[in-house]
Amino acid sequence: MKMNKKLKYSVVAATIAFLVFAAYATYVIVSNIIHIETPVVKPAPLEKPIQIVVSGYPTSITIGQTYTFTTRTRNVDPYYPANGLTTVLALQFKDSSGSVVTLNPSMFYIHYKDPNWEGDIHDLFNWNGTHLVCTALGGGSWNALVGYDVTAQITFRINSDSGLPEGTLIFDCYVIKQTP
Repeated sequence: MKMNKKLKYSVVAATIAFLVFAAYATYVIVSNIIHIETPVVKPAPLEKPIQIVVSGYPTSITIGQTYTFTTRTRNVDPYYPANGLTTVLALQFKDSSGSVVTLNPSMFYIHYKDPNWEGDIHDLFNWNGTHLVCTALGGGSWNALVGYDVTAQITFRINSDSGLPEGTLIFDCYVIKQTP
C-alpha cells in the first residue's frame, strides 16, 4: 500500500512538473535581449524658481492719468516647494537731475486684483529712505507650491496733487524667501 501511495504522489508531481515545463516551453526567445539600466536623477533646483512676467506696463506716465498692467507669478521649478515667500513691490522716483525724491503713499493710487484677493494697496507702502515699499501682499508670507501660476492686475496713478515734478518712476517687483 505504501508503495502505491508513493507512486501516485510521484506520478502527480511529475505531471505537475511536466505541465509547468510545458507552459514555459511554449515560447522560445528568438532575438537578442536588450537590457539597459540608466540612473534617474532629479534636476538641480533652479536658482530663481519663481518667475514674474509683467505685461502692459506703460512706456511713459502722465501725472493724474490711470494705468493698468498685469503681473504673472509662477513657480517654474517642478521640484521647488516655495513656502514662506514675500512679494516686494517698490517704487522710486528720480527728478530730472537724477536725485531720489522722498515719496509717501498718498501720492499714489494703487489697486491690486488677482483671483484670490482684490483691494487698494497704496496705504500698504512705507518709505524706507530710498523706496516706497510694500511687502504685505499674500499676508506678507505666502506659498507658491508646485504648479503655482497667478496673474494679477495692477491699476495705478500718480495723483495730480502729489507735488511730484517731471522725472522717472522706477517700479521693482520681486519675491524673496527668508533663509534660516
